[in-house]
Amino acid sequence: MVYCGVYDNSLDNDNYNLARGFNYHQGPEWLWPVGYFLRAKIYFAKKLGKDTYNKTVYLVKNVLSRHYVHME
Repeated sequence: MVYCGVYDNSLDNDNYNLARGFNYHQGPEWLWPVGYFLRAKIYFAKKLGKDTYNKTVYLVKNVLSRHYVHME
């Protein structure tokens, strides 16, 4: 609700939601492509064979499990 995409750690003003980089911890944009990247990895791994696919699924589950632990 108070998200602002402009991040400036040196900003030190009266706006609590922006001062000293507070908004950086309120949803930085760099996380959103992770799901698309992992889905693409699985898509192309299927085309490279069963062994590559299984290794990729293991990798994807590993990445997602870390996000899950953080969310818990």
